[in-house]
Amino acid sequence: MKHIKKVALVVGLVAILAVIAGPKLMKVVLAEDTTNEKEANRGIVTELMMVQASTLSKDLFFLGTLESEATSTLSPKITAAVLSTHVTEGQRVKQGNLLVTLDQESLAAKKSIMLAQRQTLSYQISYLSSEVGSFYSDSPMIYKLSSLKDSLEFQKQEYESAQLLYEAGAISELALDQAALQINTMTYQAQELEATLNSTYDQLKNEQQTALSKRNEIDAAIRELELTLSEAEIRAPYDGIVRQLHVAAGDLAAPGKPVVTLDKDGVSKVVLQVGETDLIQLKSGMNAELTFSGNEAIQYGIVNSVSPSIHPVTRIGQVEISVDELTLEAPVGASVQVRVVLEEEENQVMIPLEAVKSLNTQDVVYVSEDGLRVVEREVTIGKKQNESYQILEGLEPGDVIAVDNLDALYDGAAIYNFSGSTEVGADAELDLEVRP
Repeated sequence: MKHIKKVALVVGLVAILAVIAGPKLMKVVLAEDTTNEKEANRGIVTELMMVQASTLSKDLFFLGTLESEATSTLSPKITAAVLSTHVTEGQRVKQGNLLVTLDQESLAAKKSIMLAQRQTLSYQISYLSSEVGSFYSDSPMIYKLSSLKDSLEFQKQEYESAQLLYEAGAISELALDQAALQINTMTYQAQELEATLNSTYDQLKNEQQTALSKRNEIDAAIRELELTLSEAEIRAPYDGIVRQLHVAAGDLAAPGKPVVTLDKDGVSKVVLQVGETDLIQLKSGMNAELTFSGNEAIQYGIVNSVSPSIHPVTRIGQVEISVDELTLEAPVGASVQVRVVLEEEENQVMIPLEAVKSLNTQDVVYVSEDGLRVVEREVTIGKKQNESYQILEGLEPGDVIAVDNLDALYDGAAIYNFSGSTEVGADAELDLEVRP
């Protein structure tokens, strides 16, 4: 009896709950049915996009290094201690700026000695020039020679008189011979004096020429020393940036030993190490796009050098890209993302890979003319560029196609464009994303 009462009580409670909750439950069920009906009416969810003409390009990508078009490693022409440095690494310098000064003390002392020697020679040359210039007018031997010649002329006249007297028998033959001997003696004395005079002049002249030659040698040595002194100051050969300073004050600098490495300012190049497969595709004159780390701005360059050979072991060749003007500051040695354009085709129809559906041996797309339904259209696929296909036949710029949920679409399927626009035509806000 108690069991029957419990069952009746449970049944009563269920009935009361049904009366209270029944209407609400019915509303929920009806709402779900309405939603399902709306979902069915609005069609298969997809996304539409408008086909646009774009550029099809074949390109290669590399990682390169920024370098200066001209880099100079400066070293001294003399061996000397580094007296001081005037720049720091990374500093920008102008042509002619002083970079490093070498010790010039010993060279300066040597120059002082040479200048003193030159002064002494100049005094000597001045004296000798005066002696040579006035020798035949002021030398005592000139007066002696002139007197001797006068006496010789007088003696010759006396000999002629003695000869007449000898012929007349007034004097002996011995007296005539003595007169002749006197003439010969005086002639010899005049010749000897004249030879001595000329020899003395020649000696003075030679001493003058020797002094002049020595002074010329000293002048040449001084000029060379001055050039050496100028080389003790190492200056920038052009405007640029100091890449590396190899010495400090007190170091010993020597010919062939680097002192400063300088990169020329304003002209840069990007150097690539390229494998042989890509190397044979690159040609001088090709355009290149450059992107630096931390900066999305694209810089432009031109391939100007392609190695004619490759390394026999690594199978790598070098390629250089010239960059006339950088619109950003990048240090030499910075890494560069490089895109080299091999060829370009303008006004090509390009669509995303996901916009194409393969059916057996056909490739199809789904075209919408009203934004509500799609029709299946066969297309001919050309080249693949990254995440896009080139369409050779079947589509034209301005066509609107589905790009999402293609597996659920079929010819004539009703669609719902979840991108929010169902307009098709000139006012449609549907854009093709052109992907490089």
